[in-house]
Amino acid sequence: MRQSERSSRNVQRVRGQGWGLALCLVTGLATVSLPAYTAVAATGPATAAAAAATAATASRNAVVAVNPRVVEWKTELITVHLRIPILSGLADQATQEALNQANESRALAFAKSIEKMAQEDWTGEHMAEAKAEGWFHPYEAWVDYEVKNLDDRWISLRMEFYQYTGGAHGGTVVEGTTYDAKTGRQLQLKEFFPAGTDYRAIIAREVARQIQATKDIYFPDASSHAADFAEDAFYVDHGTLVVFFGQYELAPYAAGIREFRIPTSYLSPWPARRRTE
Repeated sequence: MRQSERSSRNVQRVRGQGWGLALCLVTGLATVSLPAYTAVAATGPATAAAAAATAATASRNAVVAVNPRVVEWKTELITVHLRIPILSGLADQATQEALNQANESRALAFAKSIEKMAQEDWTGEHMAEAKAEGWFHPYEAWVDYEVKNLDDRWISLRMEFYQYTGGAHGGTVVEGTTYDAKTGRQLQLKEFFPAGTDYRAIIAREVARQIQATKDIYFPDASSHAADFAEDAFYVDHGTLVVFFGQYELAPYAAGIREFRIPTSYLSPWPARRRTE
């Protein structure tokens, strides 16, 4: 059963495409060039609570801010809602523009990949049959984010990419990005630990310890996979490092995205400045 759960077709299909779709995008803070789709209300996984938390965090920093750009469209085949993080206030404007364009391109590529999947899956006769028998459901693509850290050291974002392509439920992929607040440089996981530290072993031990503390919600062999986290699967939450695992990697779907807070005693102070000054 575990193997079948881990092989979630829908999520893996999107990951496998590498998000590499051609998009028509105007650079900087201009609008995105999209077909004339019908706008829909901002409901669903992009929750009001997440928006409020993000706005409250941004308001505490008068220099650097992260604000949402919302892109939505709806067709017979798909509903799309994208809430994209847009940075402002970085000293390096070229870096800021590149980061914003990357975030926007990533979100749009994700949505267009699900739209393409819908067009391929819902062909004429198949769609007519589904409608006639009452089991046709439009696909969905949602992108949302939270600002987890925003201070004079780090800007850290947690982004969710949700897709529904049929079946009992959708699937969510989480991504974390953490930037040096002064330069906009994206930080690597190893930079949060003293130089020369076997940081992956430290994280794996802590993850295994936390799994054992609540082992009933995990797969029986989850502890043996504690070191299988991706290098970019982390963010900073109000100064605390958080490492996460995707759906089905350690636990069933119902357990959601599993996140592990790493004690600050393991970390180096001010890693961004220590590496760049």
